[in-house]
Amino acid sequence: MDREEEKVNSLKKIGLQVDWLPGAGASRGDAVPESFSFVFGVGSEGLSPLEMRLQGLAAGETVTVPVPAEGPALLFGHLALPAALGGAAAGGELRITVTGVAPADQREIIQAMAEGAACGADCCGH
Repeated sequence: MDREEEKVNSLKKIGLQVDWLPGAGASRGDAVPESFSFVFGVGSEGLSPLEMRLQGLAAGETVTVPVPAEGPALLFGHLALPAALGGAAAGGELRITVTGVAPADQREIIQAMAEGAACGADCCGH
């Protein structure tokens, strides 16, 4: 098997588990790790900052990313922000584990592109 196929790259369906780690003095509240998936590299404006951090990682690898001052939506860009991260605040971090990398089928790619084109204020604020 080609090792490149197992890494985060364009048109792969990526599974993630994201956990918010609050900064000093902040409370997690009821935040719990959240799993979600998306098709990598289909955004009309290029890769989101999150995608740039994930590119080249393999399933099982973990990265820790600081939450930007503007909030986690800036990091996710065109990707839908997982509901559990809506309260994630600057000063904290997101621990992101790649749980799966697989080729996306054509239907998933087209659906992801359509969702990105239809993104509005009720989606992720763009």
